[in-house]
Amino acid sequence: MRQLSIIISVYKVEKYIREYMESVFRQGLADDQFELIIINDGTPDRSMEVVADIISAHDNIKVVNQPNQGLSVALNAGLNIAKNEYILFNDPDGFFKRMEATHHDFPSSPCSSVVSVSPRKKETISKKRK
Repeated sequence: MRQLSIIISVYKVEKYIREYMESVFRQGLADDQFELIIINDGTPDRSMEVVADIISAHDNIKVVNQPNQGLSVALNAGLNIAKNEYILFNDPDGFFKRMEATHHDFPSSPCSSVVSVSPRKKETISKKRK
């Protein structure tokens, strides 16, 4: 059962996107435990081509293509289609180094947010408002 939605906006991240996507799938979560929502915010580079093979290999990836409207609009578009209780916003240049503490704790945690540390910054997993 999926409980986590990871939402990313893609715009001019060709040199980071592949490593980012690979880091998501190295976390030890099965595909049926999370969905990855990719908002292609009208990127003019080859970002989406670089990860086309990863997208086609996983049925838990949703791609939304839209004209460039900026980060906030893109992330809100992802939030609108997210189906899970927990939401993680992450930038494709912020790779997941380790998320074990997060995914072991979030399903049963009484807290409304759980922090995951990446090499570049902290990311917050928030509980989706109903």
